Amino acid sequence: MIRFNFKFDIKAIVLLCMGLFVNSCNKDDTAERWKKEEAELAVWISENAPNASYVTINNVVIYYEIIVQRQEDNRTPVPPSDHVLVNFVCSFIDDGTVERVSFRSDQTHHNPLLLSRYKKGGPELWDSDYWRIRGVGQMHENETANIYIPSRLLGLPDFRTRKYEIELVQVIVGLEQYQEDLMRKFMVKNFCGEFYTDTIPINGRDHIIFYHIDNRNSSDEGVNISTVRTRFNEFYFLQNNIRHECVSNQSKIGWDRSDRNLIKEGWDKNRFYKMFQSAKRGSKITAVMPYIVMYGEKDYIDPNTRQFIAPPGSVLKYEIFIDP
Repeated sequence: MIRFNFKFDIKAIVLLCMGLFVNSCNKDDTAERWKKEEAELAVWISENAPNASYVTINNVVIYYEIIVQRQEDNRTPVPPSDHVLVNFVCSFIDDGTVERVSFRSDQTHHNPLLLSRYKKGGPELWDSDYWRIRGVGQMHENETANIYIPSRLLGLPDFRTRKYEIELVQVIVGLEQYQEDLMRKFMVKNFCGEFYTDTIPINGRDHIIFYHIDNRNSSDEGVNISTVRTRFNEFYFLQNNIRHECVSNQSKIGWDRSDRNLIKEGWDKNRFYKMFQSAKRGSKITAVMPYIVMYGEKDYIDPNTRQFIAPPGSVLKYEIFIDP
């Protein structure tokens, strides 16, 4: 026969019920505070942005104003599952404090300690999950808008509404094709067609890379891929305009894994056998490749600054110097 310690069991049950009650009260309090924030936002909009329109996303009402509306015939709406490039300032409507920007803060009048997600600033690349809850679906390419977003939609229990001042720079339909077109245009512009391609498998899918080999200062000795030492500079860019090309802090570090504390572990010279096979000691290789080849499918963030090493979805450019 099973015997119970009723004194202990009753005490445990009481504590459990109290915990469930407190948790329920906390959830109810959060819901009430979100509701209060959204009601206050409606009043604030009527007084400060009376011409704003609204849309409901995930049962939350957001408000938006198109500030600069382009009239070109080729204005592109945002497809439901693609990417966008945006410049933006995100601030709180209650006191105007800037929370985050897409550009480098030292280039603006904003707080110099404020960091963008990218080491050298925007524009930022947003995927559909990210831009949808920030109201970008109400915009067209080349438009600028103010979008007011309650904290509930962003899943943030700080009960402070955010204002996004957004410039929709470009709509990207099909990210992989966009990256390939960007890489090909870069190589044609800089190397007049004198370049090679290879495919690198990542998780069962092939990703194209482009490279050019400069052997003008090289010896006649070929490269032993198992022992060769290299150094490289890393750049990234998101658009055809090369002024968006930015050098990262990975400049001139060793290729060997022991020297690459911030580089994806999966990078292996053997994956680039075809590229190195055509090189010689003293060669300089210029290679461009999609972000996924270097950093994988997940966003790779510097743990110290909380910034992306390079923007996810960008094109990476490497200047690889093979030791003579």
